Amino acid sequence: MPVYTFLDTYDLSGKTVIPFTAHGGSGFAGTISTVATQEPSAQVERNGFSVSRNRVAAAKGDIVDWVRELGYTKAAEPPVSTPDNAKVLVAYFSQTGTTERVARQIAEQANGDLAEIQRTQPYGNLQDRQRQRSTTAPARTST
Repeated sequence: MPVYTFLDTYDLSGKTVIPFTAHGGSGFAGTISTVATQEPSAQVERNGFSVSRNRVAAAKGDIVDWVRELGYTKAAEPPVSTPDNAKVLVAYFSQTGTTERVARQIAEQANGDLAEIQRTQPYGNLQDRQRQRSTTAPARTST
């Protein structure tokens, strides 16, 4: 998973990690706990933002409220007011563009910079690969 590779690659010690997701039904599915385990020296915010991919277009108000609740409020003019005057980086992975839309809205509200996490190799068509594996797998024999 690209996000976990990102966490393996970069040392986030002393940083605050605030997870967010646009999902197809599973929400965070344990991701916040996994991030906290992989980054034990980082402060991982447990109040992540989760939105169904079907609601992203209507989520701006929820995003504004969430960013404000976290204390990263967009002032009328820069600089943005953030806890401890921290600089905000919104790092995201988006296969279809849905999570990117959420990331852009968060960055806009928190006056943050965007960083896209990219795959080093394309996924390809996962269904075709699964189908190929099942048709080329050796038949099981009983002894």
